[in-house]
Amino acid sequence: MNSKNPLKTLASVCYSWYNKRNPGERRLLLMLSFISVCSFYFSLILKPSLNEISGLKIRRQEYLGQLEKIKLQYPDVAKSRREITDIKQSGAELKTRIEGIESKLISVSQEQVLLTEIIKQAQDLDIDLESVKQEVREEKGGFYRLCIDLKFSVPYRKIPVYITGVESLVPFIAIEKMSLSQSKNDPVLLVDVSLTLNTILSRTEDASVEIASAKRGKEAVDFKRSPFAPAFLSGKSQKRNLKVNGITYSSEGSTAIINGTIVRVGDSVEKMEVKRILEDSVIIDTGAGEETLFLSRDALRK
Repeated sequence: MNSKNPLKTLASVCYSWYNKRNPGERRLLLMLSFISVCSFYFSLILKPSLNEISGLKIRRQEYLGQLEKIKLQYPDVAKSRREITDIKQSGAELKTRIEGIESKLISVSQEQVLLTEIIKQAQDLDIDLESVKQEVREEKGGFYRLCIDLKFSVPYRKIPVYITGVESLVPFIAIEKMSLSQSKNDPVLLVDVSLTLNTILSRTEDASVEIASAKRGKEAVDFKRSPFAPAFLSGKSQKRNLKVNGITYSSEGSTAIINGTIVRVGDSVEKMEVKRILEDSVIIDTGAGEETLFLSRDALRK
């Protein structure tokens, strides 16, 4: 008799179920999977590191206690001396490991530097942070935990880019909590994000961990609209009330005037990026796709 592998059967059922979902449900599943991975990262990396530090400190104290007992009981025995030497070596190794972990932690005095880089990362991605709150809590072993609560509205595709950039700033920073909801201001393009970050701070004020500069990553996830928006809205124009008042076309770098504001390629207008400037039109990325804004008739007459 041929017995089927239960794991393969389960995988086949899950794959078949996933293929039956519509595109909106698939996107939502991808979003939930991403949140689960972030939560798993926090549980797997940050918590074990803190527990390991506390455990190593306890073990070191136990070794030192044993060392004192041996000195009192066997002050002149060669065997005791060898044990003392071994305990000292073990204690030194534990101390080195503790110092190695602590050396990767930023100090309390670097809190504002980290917060500045987190805000800069958002600005580089044209993310307007609506709310930024931070809190420092004392943890076991004399360490501190910095919690940062962020609230903002952003195109869905920029969320993984922003999170990846923030995680690259310091070694021990992770997402504690994240919630997404449909934006009331722009339900088609934007998602309201509530994000809680946390990291462990060193006990010492002289920690010298370098906080990396914010770098903009590649937008690997490309959603044409918010996954919370109804599908029938995705085909509607998102150009809003944008008007091209003038264009200065040049091979060295063209400029355009949109709603009275001078823009270049790469600039943003009402959260929409200018992709190309042509002789009589401007191509923008609305988040739901590229659209063309033609030079206004009044400007053509001039």
